[in-house]
Parts: sequence; C-alpha cells; structure tokens
Amino acid sequence: MIDLTSYLLPVALLAAFPIAGMLIDGLDRKITARMQSRVGPPIVQPLYDFFKLLGKEDFAVNPYTVIFAFAHLAFTITSAAILLLGGDLIVFFFTIALAEIFYILGGFSTRSPYAHLGSGRALAQFIAIETLFLFVIWLMGYVSATYIIAEIVKTQVPLIVRLPFSFIVLGIILLVKMEKSPFDIPTAKGEIIAGPLQEYTGRWLALFKLAHWFIIPLLMAIIYIFLLPYWYLGVFALVIVFLIILTIDNIATRLTYQDLIRFSFRWGILLVVLDIIKVILWKF
Repeated sequence: MIDLTSYLLPVALLAAFPIAGMLIDGLDRKITARMQSRVGPPIVQPLYDFFKLLGKEDFAVNPYTVIFAFAHLAFTITSAAILLLGGDLIVFFFTIALAEIFYILGGFSTRSPYAHLGSGRALAQFIAIETLFLFVIWLMGYVSATYIIAEIVKTQVPLIVRLPFSFIVLGIILLVKMEKSPFDIPTAKGEIIAGPLQEYTGRWLALFKLAHWFIIPLLMAIIYIFLLPYWYLGVFALVIVFLIILTIDNIATRLTYQDLIRFSFRWGILLVVLDIIKVILWKF
C-alpha cells in the first residue's frame, strides 16, 4: 500500500514554491528600491501584478504561443516535483532545460522582431549557462556516488567542501536566471522591452510569471543542498547570495550575449575544471 503521508510534505513544499518565489521577487524590488534611495512597492506587489494579468484580456498571436506557455509551466512544476520527491538529478536537469526551451520557442513562435531578438539571446544564454549547470550536476552526482537527490542530501560532508567552485558557478547561474545585470540579456528592458515575452498578454503572460516563481526557489534549493547537513548554514548562505546578486544588479552594466558566452566558457569552465582537479586530488 502506498504511504500517502510520505508525499504530504513534498506536496506542501511544492505549493509553497510559487509563494516563496513571489516573496523573493517582492523583496528583490523592495531592497533594490532602498539601494537606489527609493521607497519601493510593497513586498506582495508581484502578487497584485499577477492577479491583474489574470483579469486582463487574453490575446494569442497563434495557438502555439499558448501551448509553449503551458509547456513551460508544466515542465517547471515537474522539475520542482522531481527535486522535492528526491528523484534523479539528471532527469531534473533535463526537465528544467526543456522548460527553458519552451520559453525560447514561445518567443520564436511570434512575428515580433523584439521577441525573435530576445529568443535568440535566450538561446545563446541557454547554451552557455546550461552547459555549466550540467557540469555542476555531474560533479554533484560524481562526488556523492549517486544521482538520486534523496541520497545526496544525506551526505555527511557538505558538497560546498568538495565542490567550492561549483558553488560559485551556481551563484552565477542564479544571477542569470533571476534576469539580473549584467546578465539580463534576453529581456533587456531598455533595448527590447520584454524579449521573448513581447507578444504575451493576460493569462498567458501570467503563466510565465508563475513559472518564474518556481524556477528561482528551485535553484536556491540546489544551493541549499550544497550546505547540508548544516541547514542553518544553508539558510545563511541563501541570504548572502541573494544580497550579493542584488548588489551586482545595481552596480553592473549589461553585457552582450557574446560577452556572456565568453564569460561562461572561459571563467565558468575554469571554475568547473578546478573542482574536477580538486575531486581527483581528494581521491588520492
């Protein structure tokens, strides 16, 4: 007989993910405003914006835009479910990568030159960042001798001790996924307004917003795993990483997508290689 009680906590956490993502988004706006000597909106402003989108008139350029919006959200929620249920780390990587692919296809499915430009930049960013993420996922499984998340979290030696440079790479990936400077390249509001989401309105745009609220806590959960079994250090690390990201966002200027690719394959790969060398030396 299936023990349903074992699924209660993962289901509750899954429901809490978008709430956490919304609050992170609200704190982001509030803290950024304070850094710029402004009052800023209330922390729950993203929730108000979300319900405002649900109340707006829907407009779909073609049926594919709606399909890609639903697919993006569906694969994002699937990724969250895999993580919370302690599933396979490789499967988690591919589901979250598929969610990103549908986000890119959503922009390409319209005729807007801004959406095409944003999706082109998002594709270049996808190649650069997901390559780094795949290396980090591989190293996490390699040093843990398993790719099952439920087993990885039971490790007695924190992953940050074995993979300190991969932890830095995860911070960079989070910076990119939060669409913060200098890596807010696909959405570049001053240049291409909303990037791949240029032609989305109403509920269909709200679906992407909801998916974004899942993605940020997802990546923060991976960072948190690096500090286990010391959960309090994980919470402290998340706060520090979040504040560092907001600081960088407020002092850095936007890079071009060519700069991002060079940065990823030069410095990102270097950090990963350093961890690979460290793992090899650890075994001896």
